[in-house]
Amino acid sequence: MSCDADGLIDAIKIVLTKYNLNINNLIGIGTDNASVMVSVNNGLYTKLKAEVPHLILIRCVCHSLQLAVSYASKECMPRNLEYLIQETYNWFSKSSYRQEAYKQIYSLLNDNHDPLKIVQSCQTRWLSLESAVLK
Repeated sequence: MSCDADGLIDAIKIVLTKYNLNINNLIGIGTDNASVMVSVNNGLYTKLKAEVPHLILIRCVCHSLQLAVSYASKECMPRNLEYLIQETYNWFSKSSYRQEAYKQIYSLLNDNHDPLKIVQSCQTRWLSLESAVLK
């Protein structure tokens, strides 16, 4: 099965058939903003709406907000901040030796306080960049 809109529609129809559900009983579809889902030409929603004219599209508000914040922050944040945070996490997460060195240096510089955890920023975890920066 392909991962384009046609492949996804085929998968939806297989599941609907398996559970003996009529595609015309669909009321709405909730998706992220991926073009395969919402493209006006070849997106899943557009193709499903051709079969189910009353179908309503509900875009994920969290995904939309994440995209808006990411776009807006490009002007006021360092260009490579997301890359720096991701690579910092990658550098330490892959090595227990580096993690121990980080703990020792942090403790030395911060009056023996426990070190902050280095967390991973993730594009699909809405607004996770703030958490990664603060820690």
